[in-house]
Amino acid sequence: MMLKLKLIAIIFLIAFHSTAQTTLDNLLSPAFPTGLVSSADGSTVAWVFNNKGSRNIFVADGINFSNSKQITNYTGDDGIEINSLAFTPDGSKLIFVRGNANNNQGYAANPAQLQKETGRSLFIINKDGTGLQRIAPGSYPKISPDGKTVAYLMSGQVYTASLTDTTVKPQQIIRARGSQGMLRWNNDGSKLAFTSNRGDHTFIGIYDAVTKTISFADASADHDHDPVWSADGKWLAYIRTPNVRTDFPFTPLRTGNPWSIRILNVTIGVAKEIWKADAGKGSVFVDDLPVADNRLLWAANNQLIFPWEKDGWIHLYALDVETKKIKLLTPGDGEVENISLSADKKTVYYTCNITDINRRHIWKVNIADAKAELLTKGDRIEWNPAVTANGFAMLSSSATKPAWPAIYNNGTVNDIAAEFFPKDFYTGLVQPQQINIKATDGKIAPAQIFLPPNHKPGTKHPAMIFLHGGSRRQMLLGFNYGQYYSNAYALNQFFASKGYIVIALNFRSGIGYGLDYREAPNYGITGASEVLDVIGAGEYLKSRADV
Repeated sequence: MMLKLKLIAIIFLIAFHSTAQTTLDNLLSPAFPTGLVSSADGSTVAWVFNNKGSRNIFVADGINFSNSKQITNYTGDDGIEINSLAFTPDGSKLIFVRGNANNNQGYAANPAQLQKETGRSLFIINKDGTGLQRIAPGSYPKISPDGKTVAYLMSGQVYTASLTDTTVKPQQIIRARGSQGMLRWNNDGSKLAFTSNRGDHTFIGIYDAVTKTISFADASADHDHDPVWSADGKWLAYIRTPNVRTDFPFTPLRTGNPWSIRILNVTIGVAKEIWKADAGKGSVFVDDLPVADNRLLWAANNQLIFPWEKDGWIHLYALDVETKKIKLLTPGDGEVENISLSADKKTVYYTCNITDINRRHIWKVNIADAKAELLTKGDRIEWNPAVTANGFAMLSSSATKPAWPAIYNNGTVNDIAAEFFPKDFYTGLVQPQQINIKATDGKIAPAQIFLPPNHKPGTKHPAMIFLHGGSRRQMLLGFNYGQYYSNAYALNQFFASKGYIVIALNFRSGIGYGLDYREAPNYGITGASEVLDVIGAGEYLKSRADV
């Protein structure tokens, strides 16, 4: 018996070492891209690469965006973020924020224990990398339509700074109680809409740049947010969600007091409700999807684009401001995640998992006739569309390659900045397979399974279960669009390369599978029903002949 056990151990060690062909350093070696944006004329794109902790801005332009260049030169794994990239209207410069947000005690994150300020500041730089200049401490920059001024936030208040005259000092333009946010210039830059969060209610405010006064029209005891201007600047639309004082975290929230869309006549200061969600499904506004700066878009022909979960999936709808009629723009089982309005405001580009529930692809829909078209498909994952002159840029990954910027043009997809991708990145990663796990209460939980390279049925392997956090997350059939979960996917691949069978479990209360799964009965603090999925995954592994 002892000899038999020794032989089994030797065989396992041989199998273990024969598959150990990669390292975590190698799997984590590609820089991770975020914050992809395009210039107004669509001729240039920019993004941030996090290369082993050193974060820098890259730009690409030219034919097929083949000219890529790093334009900042920050070095070291200092834990300091770069985000909020925005081109000036003429496309010649980029505004960005470098630094970390404050915690509840007012301290900025400083994981490297740097002996200097790590809070957020605004910077401006020419797109060729020259002229880097710090504007002021602050975050959330919004450039005026004429490109001469940037509005931004600091300590919950609103400031402006000149982008043309460096001798003019930044000034505070709004002093109001609460915390201000969601800054929105009107068409000619004469007014700035914003939100003023007072804790259990939120106002929509308007700053008049001529009279230097603010007004809070249509104030209520509810939460007003996501303001958007009409093209002529005469109207302001926004979303109103009811004030809920007993909304506990990690509890299913399936129905509630319905939310609504309101519109303000800015000239006379009179507002009215123009649409309200039905009772039942969709009555609760989902405040974290789609992931967009504004969940309300004012499109051509007075169409308001908004997300609604009426059929149990987060879809986009168009509301005609004149007739008050709505139409569904994104039919199908799946969730809309990123949205972007074309320059002519007639087309919406969006990311979703319709037709491919465990991946993400990019679609576009013509608002006038509601014809949706799938633009990217196959076994890759695409997100973050940024409209360009002849198509769009995006971020893309696959089962065997981490996220990377790419360009879509006339039906073809090509990587941008391919020269920066590590030449020695491991090419032997496996393709995970989609499976369904039967929980101990009979419910079905989706999951992905990673089998070791050269896996043979009946050969015994150690096994493990990976559980994502959140819980509003979804692991995919490829490298994830979030950096933490991209790293976690790499870890799953690493263990597979070492001979493990790995399950990435998408337990109930996660996203991607609709309202009924996300707001599963008895999940979280009301009963932890998601644990039944975890136990089911363990039972599934126990039943496999190869575990």
